[in-house]
Parts: sequence; structure tokens; C-alpha cells
Amino acid sequence: KAAVEQVKCALACIKYYNPCVFYLENPDGRLRLEEVMGKFERYRHRVSYCQYGSGESSIIFHLYVLSATKS
Repeated sequence: KAAVEQVKCALACIKYYNPCVFYLENPDGRLRLEEVMGKFERYRHRVSYCQYGSGESSIIFHLYVLSATKS
């Protein structure tokens, strides 16, 4: 429960500051199943660390917006 509260605080900061880029990393655990992350489902990606010699994976929720302006 404490971890979910910390995530809620992080999401409140993201909402307040409205950054064009954010990343939330969670080892392949329960965060993806929590109701608070429901609206971020489209930003969820699973990554694997196998190329670094580990069979572990992690979930990353991110928003990365690339805006290009024409000069």
C-alpha cells in the first residue's frame, strides 16, 4: 500500500508539472495491475535486461513526446 501511495504522489507531480517527458520504472511486479495505473496502460512497455546478462524484466510507463519545429 505504501508503494501505491508513492506512485500516486509521483503521478500528482507529473500532473502538476505537465512534463513532455516522464518515465516510471517498476520491476515486473504489481504496479501494472493497480487501478491507479489504468489510464497509463497505453504508455506501458516491458523491457528485458537479457542483453546485460540478466533474465529479469521490468515495466516502464513513459511519455516521450518529440516535437519538431521547422526552421
